[in-house]
Amino acid sequence: MFASLNVLLGFAGQWYIVTVVGISTDTDALFAGMVIPMLFYAVITGSLTHVLVPLLTTVDEKNFKQNAWDFFHGVGGLFLLVALLFFFTAKYWVPILVPGFDKHAVELTVDLVQIQVIGMVFTSLTSVLWAVNHALKRFVWVELSAMCSNIIGLIVLYYGLSAFGIAGAAWAFVIKPVFQTLFLLPVLGSYKRFNWRSNSFSIAWQRLKPLLLGASYYKSDIILDRFLLSFAASGSITLFHMTQQIYSAGNTIVSRAMLTPIIPELARNAAANEWHLYRRLFLNRLYLISLISVFCYLFIFFAGKWGLSLVFEYSSFDKESINLLWWMLVVLGGLWFGGLTGQLLSSSFYAAGETIIPTIIGVLGFTVGIVIKISAFYLGGIEGLGIGISIYYMINATLLLLFIMIFTHKKINQTN
Repeated sequence: MFASLNVLLGFAGQWYIVTVVGISTDTDALFAGMVIPMLFYAVITGSLTHVLVPLLTTVDEKNFKQNAWDFFHGVGGLFLLVALLFFFTAKYWVPILVPGFDKHAVELTVDLVQIQVIGMVFTSLTSVLWAVNHALKRFVWVELSAMCSNIIGLIVLYYGLSAFGIAGAAWAFVIKPVFQTLFLLPVLGSYKRFNWRSNSFSIAWQRLKPLLLGASYYKSDIILDRFLLSFAASGSITLFHMTQQIYSAGNTIVSRAMLTPIIPELARNAAANEWHLYRRLFLNRLYLISLISVFCYLFIFFAGKWGLSLVFEYSSFDKESINLLWWMLVVLGGLWFGGLTGQLLSSSFYAAGETIIPTIIGVLGFTVGIVIKISAFYLGGIEGLGIGISIYYMINATLLLLFIMIFTHKKINQTN
């Protein structure tokens, strides 16, 4: 319940922006400027959760707090440097990111980027604290703290958008991770100095390095998307972003309810060499998630326009925009199917401490996806890009399924 409510609150902020401001250059600049924070959120949150949860789950109680503080220090320091780098160089790389924007839109995007990169530091810290709480099976408090942070963010958005325009919306997105970091910080307990030479920190870094490097590459597909869409009609980035956010919201609800709780159990099965139980668990969850995916997509196809009208048909968001949004949901169906199943399969790899295989698949898939996306956009514009993304996600999910079956088959044979 908390997970669903939290996702809806997070989506409410973006719904409020597009219904009040409308689809415009301002919203295009905001969502284009969001690309770097979004990229780091996708890379950091996924990578840290998948690596740190299994590691912390199996560590002894005596070293748990020290390891947690070590991860907090190390990750926070690293991404503080990264955020400062992006802040001071924004005026150089933003024009490259959105070459189709005019001068005013580029300048606005630079201003909004410099606000939003501040949140990257707190996003990284929150990711560590999520992992610590998940390892302790404190799932409810993670969601409750996120819900409180989202409510505060909505309040800031309501007043900030009226007082400062689109810049107020950017600050509202920064406020959320700041407060969630503060809410989750007590889980670390009394302060412990950073021990970068600890064995657990070394193991985590060895697992994270290929994951972070690979994910930074193959999850940068959102940069390519914004690059291409900057050449499309005004409002295209906003429409595309909202489509992705609707599917992301659904993905998050399903994942947190059905995927997050089984990660510790998968990790324990792998650590105990109980590979039959490990495979049975992720396959059962795969079947269930697939059924949910099909049901939801059929609802979007047959009743999506009606549902979107109830949610979006206010003030600046007109019927034509609703029709375009519905059609983008249809053509991006592969993002929904492939995103859900791919997340389950890659998480299953990470729970077993295997980060190389899913990273290689992600890198190869993205490399092929670049060609698919550019060709599809050239042939079909924004709709073609949506189809290209669907193909890309389905290819990745298929490869992950194939290789995890090979992986578990070998493990089972080794233990027999």
